[in-house]
Amino acid sequence: MVLTRPLFLADLPERELEHLCSLITPWRASKGSTVHAEGDPVNALHMIDTGRMQFELHATDGRKLVLGFVGAGRSFGELEVVEGGAALASAVVNLDATGWRLSVSDFHDVLPHTPHFAALMLRTTARNARIHHLGYRNSLLMTPEERLVVALLSMSRRGG
Repeated sequence: MVLTRPLFLADLPERELEHLCSLITPWRASKGSTVHAEGDPVNALHMIDTGRMQFELHATDGRKLVLGFVGAGRSFGELEVVEGGAALASAVVNLDATGWRLSVSDFHDVLPHTPHFAALMLRTTARNARIHHLGYRNSLLMTPEERLVVALLSMSRRGG
């Protein structure tokens, strides 16, 4: 019986959940700390139970662009973990965060044996691709004022 259920994995069947919980390790980070920087290797899938992360890009002239946020019950790093590439953005703690991490090697080892987890990762990756596609589309088609309205509506729906 699993005593602590990571929010991100909570809906998995007990057998898969127990197997994954035998591989994950807890993590904790304070507001302002960087979990991984843009261009750095990503060594784990991170799952958030409390707190919030923001994803940032830094321009050479010092500007910072916040790409988005993710909070409790979500994960981050899945694209880099699956692909094996470097971090596409810096993952910075926006609110003190706790959660779980699954190493890249354990992720790839467990995926073929946990079909519900594999489906969860596919849905998560597809959802994130949709969000990024909509953002890109909006950046091409909308005026700055329209983009602001969409961003504010989206934040209000998520309780941000």
